[in-house]
Amino acid sequence: MNNQTFIFIFIATALSFISKASAAPLLLESGERPATVLELYTSQGCSSCPPAERWLSSFVDEPSLWRDIIPINFHVDYWDYLGWKDPFARAEFSKRQRSYQQLGHARNVATPGFVVNGKGWNGWFRQRAVPHQPGLVKVNLKAIIDSHKVNVTFDAAGKKRVRVHVAILGFGINIPVKHGENRGLELAHDFVVIGYDNTLLKEVNGKFSADLRLPTILATLSNVETKLETKLETKVNAKRQSIVVWVSEQYDVAPIQAVAGWL
Repeated sequence: MNNQTFIFIFIATALSFISKASAAPLLLESGERPATVLELYTSQGCSSCPPAERWLSSFVDEPSLWRDIIPINFHVDYWDYLGWKDPFARAEFSKRQRSYQQLGHARNVATPGFVVNGKGWNGWFRQRAVPHQPGLVKVNLKAIIDSHKVNVTFDAAGKKRVRVHVAILGFGINIPVKHGENRGLELAHDFVVIGYDNTLLKEVNGKFSADLRLPTILATLSNVETKLETKLETKVNAKRQSIVVWVSEQYDVAPIQAVAGWL
């Protein structure tokens, strides 16, 4: 099996997974208490990042997952220059992290970097629990996923321009890194963003709505070597996927409200 064949299988499997999950409509709706949104900014080219990703993976079996806490694993591209191109990294994710600093929500831009409910958080480095700090507001956010489409409605009186974000997260993905700071390691990823899109919501009498297509898969595992393809194919096929939908002000990246669930 050559590299191109494996990449095709990976993408086809991912799209098939979404297709099966989308056969019946999936309803996601915000509850009585807003969930805490935990963002991790990381890279396969960063030697300090694997411990942070292993910690994030511990939330996979958390009973309150999606209801009380929504982890999102963003891979940034500013470590790619060291000789290993992270297949999950995107410039827009690096820009998102920098925006937190530019807007005064975080002190620095580094990996691993954490943001909780739109504010920079350094508690992981001190082995502290994720704070369920006030941040998101109690407003009604609803997303219906049906036939590769996402319908979003958001009630937010007083808001003028609101942007909706949709991310597909991948789980149980293992990739051997052959170059850079993590060369020789096989890295495991959960909650990693493998598809992403956003758009402005349309407002009518204080109620916002939008229709989007499910994001296409971003990652193509272009760094995988031929001799490892069969091994990796099994692991990729065993993964799960989830969807996260959140809203923010037009010119701010901090989430106002978020919902998530398994696909």
